[in-house]
Amino acid sequence: QIEHSEWINTEEAFPNFEFARSLMQQVGRTGSILIWSHHENTILRDILAQMEKYNHSDSELEEWLTWITNDKENGRPGNLVDMDKLARMGYFHPYAGGRTSIKVTLPAVLQSFTSPRIEQWLTEFEQGVNLFSSNGDGVVSPYKLLPAANEIDEYEVNEGTAAMRAYQDMMYGFASQDLGKQSAIRNALLKYCKLDTLAMVIIWEHWRDLIS
Repeated sequence: QIEHSEWINTEEAFPNFEFARSLMQQVGRTGSILIWSHHENTILRDILAQMEKYNHSDSELEEWLTWITNDKENGRPGNLVDMDKLARMGYFHPYAGGRTSIKVTLPAVLQSFTSPRIEQWLTEFEQGVNLFSSNGDGVVSPYKLLPAANEIDEYEVNEGTAAMRAYQDMMYGFASQDLGKQSAIRNALLKYCKLDTLAMVIIWEHWRDLIS
């Protein structure tokens, strides 16, 4: 059984410390934490540095950020497992064409998975949202099946650049004074981020099957 948690800032305030504390409360400090690429480690290290820079006093959060992040210069191994690095080291699929981004690796995995849970997770992604479909070329990338934002014609959030633009539109752009459009973009962003997280779970599930 998997559980999904989410957090998104919608206030005009510096969000980093609140975000990090929410992440700490959800992730805890046991086991290894899966990420995709070193970017997440970099951001969390930046937040740790910002705590000192802005004199933000939170000893529990500071200790957790120190525990979780990798810092080679200070001999700190951290507890983040970079799945992109694992893919580059040992997962090769012709569908991926030598690339290892999560947007490519997930569709590659879906061409050859065996775990029945993977299809179930995608089929039951959310009420009314089924991200599992196939055609003559195999299983369609779930990112292509994410629904467009309600109330905004052809407004899609299905990759990183679009997500950054959407957040800008929600906070400071055309949707900033329209509660309906703000809500639509917020929901689209949350669905996109949820799929990114589920993608790592699916890939990990497939890799476990391969080595079991």
